[in-house]
Amino acid sequence: MVLLLLIIVSQGALSRYVARIRDKVVVVTDKRIRLMSEIIQGMQLIKMFTWEAPFREVIELVRRKEIQLLKRRQMVFGVNHIMYDVGVSIVAWFTFAVYLWMGKDLTASKIFVTLAFLHSMKGR
Repeated sequence: MVLLLLIIVSQGALSRYVARIRDKVVVVTDKRIRLMSEIIQGMQLIKMFTWEAPFREVIELVRRKEIQLLKRRQMVFGVNHIMYDVGVSIVAWFTFAVYLWMGKDLTASKIFVTLAFLHSMKGR
């Protein structure tokens, strides 16, 4: 049970971290969209003074930052989902190992009830 609680707590922490990254992504995406909107509005001036390259560099810089944050968010999100999906199996394996280590007899009915209980706690 302690292992299951640790998994739940770590998932909560990872979820909060994903939310913080998402907030940063929103800020960077808004900045990029605002910049693109300004460029579209001033397209004639940009073309007239041949400022395409400097504006492209600014947009690429903002977009790289946005992609970096999105990659980080997806990595943490993936780890969180792996922990969620594998957590019950790890807890079940650990539970059965401790049960056998204590010298108890492990039967199919005990395994079934334990797995049903653990999966009901998972909530999926």
